[in-house]
Amino acid sequence: MYSDRFYATTETEEAPCGATHIHCLFGATELLAIMSSVRTLQGTTPYGAPLETLLGHLVALTHTTPSELLSNITWLLKEAYLFSPLDDGRLVATPPLACTEQRFLVAPSIDSLQFHLNCHELPDSAANVTDNYPQIIGENSPQSVIDRAFTATRPNSLDMSSTFFLNRSLLQMVYNHLPLLTDLLALRATSLNCRQVGTPIVTQRFDRIVGPLICQKVDELRHVMHVSRAVITGSCALDMLTGEPTVRTNINFIVPYGCSTGLYAFILETLKYHCVTTNRRAHVSFESTIHTFARFQQAYNTITVTEATPQGIFKVLMASPTTADMIIMTAGGLAAFYPKWTLAGITLTNHTFIRCLPVGRYSLVSYAMHSQTMWRLSEHCGNPACVYNPLNNAQTAHLPPNPMPADRWSICIQEARIANNFPPYRGKIRGLLYATSTSTPHLVNVPLRDGVTELTNLSQLQILHWVDQLGPDRHVLSSGRFRKTYHTYTDDPDTLNMYSYTFHREHSAMYLPPNAMIRELADITSNKDDVMGNVLVVKHLRGRKHIVVDCSAEDIQCVNSIIIR
Repeated sequence: MYSDRFYATTETEEAPCGATHIHCLFGATELLAIMSSVRTLQGTTPYGAPLETLLGHLVALTHTTPSELLSNITWLLKEAYLFSPLDDGRLVATPPLACTEQRFLVAPSIDSLQFHLNCHELPDSAANVTDNYPQIIGENSPQSVIDRAFTATRPNSLDMSSTFFLNRSLLQMVYNHLPLLTDLLALRATSLNCRQVGTPIVTQRFDRIVGPLICQKVDELRHVMHVSRAVITGSCALDMLTGEPTVRTNINFIVPYGCSTGLYAFILETLKYHCVTTNRRAHVSFESTIHTFARFQQAYNTITVTEATPQGIFKVLMASPTTADMIIMTAGGLAAFYPKWTLAGITLTNHTFIRCLPVGRYSLVSYAMHSQTMWRLSEHCGNPACVYNPLNNAQTAHLPPNPMPADRWSICIQEARIANNFPPYRGKIRGLLYATSTSTPHLVNVPLRDGVTELTNLSQLQILHWVDQLGPDRHVLSSGRFRKTYHTYTDDPDTLNMYSYTFHREHSAMYLPPNAMIRELADITSNKDDVMGNVLVVKHLRGRKHIVVDCSAEDIQCVNSIIIR
């Protein structure tokens, strides 16, 4: 007869005979069923298997009582084979490790775990458990069976990699060189030993960030945050994620509606901060999502408390100025809305911030529209559904082109790229191009920038098709830096000073060939006076550069006279 029950001894004080009684505590079948069920069910929710669902599944599977299963689960939690990520009752299994000759690998499936357990069945002598229970408790205890299940594929002689994961000093050194919180948590989840070493390090990072701002009263802060349901956002939360060793002088709290009283008392009475201004105006992007805002000061340290509206703190988070601000830290966890962008150093401005910008004399929107700033993306879009992705749009313009159009043939190729650009340009004007290797000026199409339907500023022309004004920076530059406007004079009073011409030259830091046509027109004899690269000429009304008109063959003589003069 085979029994998979484990037994332990307990001495009961109420037993009148004073005898030692044997109580059935654990079963290998139940332990295996719990581990397998947790691994199966933990993927149904983001934070682990719900306890109610797990018990219902196990009772039907093992035909045991819920109290027996709970005692087994309690033991597995104590021995760290199971854990609750958010301490809310949901369970996740600690990944077992299998050591190969080169490295540790996570056991591939639950079936392999069950196979390992079946390879370590109890001996036949376990049938008479009442006679030899000390031997069963030692060799075939639940600890031994589970340990053998997790290490069944390990060779007898451990290599250097297994020794490394058992050395706490070496693990401590590795943890100290992992700044990102994601890397710390990944290493902590690899084994029981890594978890025991890594957990205090994560806690110490939290204490190091917030400790200097709260007089090292970290335990009291955790309690207050739990009671008031407060979260930390801003630079402190970002430091917790990235591990930057920066000394912060401010900490920002967000609390739900009606939960700010306890946090106020802790800041004023325990931390001895003083209130600077109650109901002081918060950041402009938060105004529609917060109920109250308070600022507290102590020497150079600052604490802000933002109380959300009844709609909740989620609305406050989504109104943050940038994606890097959309990080919240609780007393024992952290959530980042855009972790990949944030860890890669990419930050996007939120639409709520742009909509709330003031419109007036110093309007940022107005300044950006009239700043004459030209730019291009450092990389093409990688979204497969985007029309600007070169993988699904072969007509995406590469600006500035390399090399720049220099002769008649390359000018024709660039004209074809402008005509076939997708999405198509919504407007074009005619300009004069003095290319470096041509003998006569050419009338070329100069499109409006992508998305521009009506020209309101000369900088909205996409001149990068013909002149490279970005230079070595390749990203952002003021287009007014390499352009100059010239006025014309005629004897006809009807056309006196009616039109002007703006010359666009290429970036001076680029190693460009001299413009042979301009050298001949201006009769340049010294190399230092040469005009380098292409020159694009745009015609517009004098004093009204946004009213651009097309150049024609009649304008060539006028422009040539300006060059000669």
